[in-house]
Formats: sequence, C-alpha cells, structure tokens
Amino acid sequence: LDGRRVVVENDANVAAYGENWLGAGIDEEDLVLLTLGTGVGGGIVLFHELFVGPGGNAGEIGHVVIHPRPLGGVYDGVHREDRLTSPFQAALWVAGVEPGEPRTVSVTGGEPLVWPEFVRALRPMLAPRRIHLETAGAHPEALARVLDHVDHVSLDLKLPADMDATVELGPFAAEDAPAATTEPAPTTDEEWTLARRRCLDLVRDRDACCKVVVAAGHLARAYDALFEDVARRAPELPVFLAPATPVRGVEAPPFEHLVEVAEHARDLALDVRVLPQVHRAMGIA
Repeated sequence: LDGRRVVVENDANVAAYGENWLGAGIDEEDLVLLTLGTGVGGGIVLFHELFVGPGGNAGEIGHVVIHPRPLGGVYDGVHREDRLTSPFQAALWVAGVEPGEPRTVSVTGGEPLVWPEFVRALRPMLAPRRIHLETAGAHPEALARVLDHVDHVSLDLKLPADMDATVELGPFAAEDAPAATTEPAPTTDEEWTLARRRCLDLVRDRDACCKVVVAAGHLARAYDALFEDVARRAPELPVFLAPATPVRGVEAPPFEHLVEVAEHARDLALDVRVLPQVHRAMGIA
C-alpha cells in the first residue's frame, strides 16, 4: 500500500463510511446504512464522520450474535469487550472532537499504565499528535515499556496517606487484545518509595514533570521525602504543586501552608510552580 496508513473497523461501519465517501450517500452529510447477515447491523455517519457511540455499537440496531466473555458476561459479535475500547476507537473519538488542527492528547484517569500495550498502540493511531501520559509512578516496568511511545510524562507524586489502592497488571479481558505485562503493584511505604525512585530515574533527561497535590492536614515537612527524591534523581524536572480542590471531604490547604510547602521544595533548588487543579474547577471528575 505504498506506506499508507491502514486501519481495521467493523464491516458495516466501513460500508457506511464508503457509501458516504464514494457511493450512494456521497452528497449526504448524514446517513444510516443497514446490513443483513448473521445478524442485523449497520453503520451511522454524522457530519461526514463515522459515529460508533461510546461502546462501539451505535449502528448495531437489530439482532446481535452474543458470545461468552472470558471473564464472564457477554460481548458482541464484533469482539469488543463491554468495559474496554480499542486504540483505534479512541483515535476516532479524538478526531471527532478536535475543533481544528491536531491537539496534544492527554492519557490520564485512573492509572493508564494498567494497560501499557494500549498506550503503546496509541502512537501510530494518533500521529502526528503529541501524547502526554499522567501516571502515579506505581509501575516502573510498564513505564519503561511505553516511554518511547509518548512525548511527555507527568509523575503524580503523593504521600502514602493519600494513596488509593493500587491495581495489579493482568491479562486483557478481550480475546483479540495483546497481553499486558504482569507487574506487582506497591503496597507498603517502602515499595512505593522504590517504585517512585525507579520512575524518576526513567524520566530523567526526558520531557517530563512532577505533580504534587497539597491538601490540608499534612505538615509541610511531610512532603520533604518526595522533594528529596526528585532533587537527587531528576533535579531538572519542574515540580507543580496543585492545591487540592475541596471536594468529597478533601480540604484545600491554607495559603500559608502552600507557601511553606513550596519553600521546602525551593530549599532543594527545585523548579517549583503552583497550578490549581483545573479539571476540578471546570467540573470534570
């Protein structure tokens, strides 16, 4: 194909897109194409773009062949597991909401490194967009696998008392997805410290930064261990202090406390900046 990009999609969706591109719907902005085979399906095009819906099944308007899923439950005849999506589908969603020129894509929410092969597969799907990865730094082996497939990394460094329960890496649920790397998640303070230091070593000399959420209820010196690790292992990284937004019982830090935490980091000659949690201010969970 002479170096051309190739993508794989449901046959009915591709048929609908083809009819809108070169076929019977070439003059239509929107169209619906119905298919009749083993089941009844179809494809939907809105504003000349393929629409598949959040679960990938927007065009499946009739009977769907059901198969058992390896972890229980069901997934439909196109082999899309109901809790997961594919890198290709994610790329379609990104393209569908971009207002103009390609923008940087942020891979965040939960812990993206639970699915390192998904992150790796995004690179060819999203090119030429830059990819920003935000991670808690709990999975250094997974981080090492994806580093050459992202453009920027933000390590979300937290105090042990603020840590959520970690997630073990395991096999993908979908049959047609690549296997994930198995990596023990840290559970003790010592294991978290080791994982954090390994991740800092990995991102040293790369386009990266650290983020530290500062909440009320912690002494300023409680953050010193985090700052000291950055100063020893990756002192060139900017450190963003994010004052916690008061939601779900979390208290925002007093201004004086935030300044004191920042001064502790400055005492180690770190490049410290303060940035509010913008997603909270915008009402994005």
